[in-house]
Amino acid sequence: MNLHIKTLKRDAATGMVKSIIWIANLGNDQVRVETRGEQILIPKDSGDPTFVPYSNITLDIALDWLKFSLGQSGLDAIKGDLEVELQSKTIPAVLQGNPWDVEELPIATTPVEAPLIQRRTRFPIGKVE
Repeated sequence: MNLHIKTLKRDAATGMVKSIIWIANLGNDQVRVETRGEQILIPKDSGDPTFVPYSNITLDIALDWLKFSLGQSGLDAIKGDLEVELQSKTIPAVLQGNPWDVEELPIATTPVEAPLIQRRTRFPIGKVE
């Protein structure tokens, strides 16, 4: 699963990040699925020694915050949902067809002559004038 940060929402006055908008995706060679969400962060006091000013936040820091806030169970749940969706798109739940349609018949590439049709026309029997 790939986890991306779309954007950070922050308080305009303090610069404190309030939430993270994220995108998670999963795929194979044929199909890719994704989900999006917003994770609310627990506010910190700007005097806290672990507080990071907005201008010093890096992508790695934001990803660490997101992963910590979601927790392993949250990350596993997101991945599980994506795997189910990916499987449903890769292996369809509903198939269509007929059991007697084992193979398709090849289309003739050479023209086929129409059979000669003989017609019999009946004329009334009688006196011809």
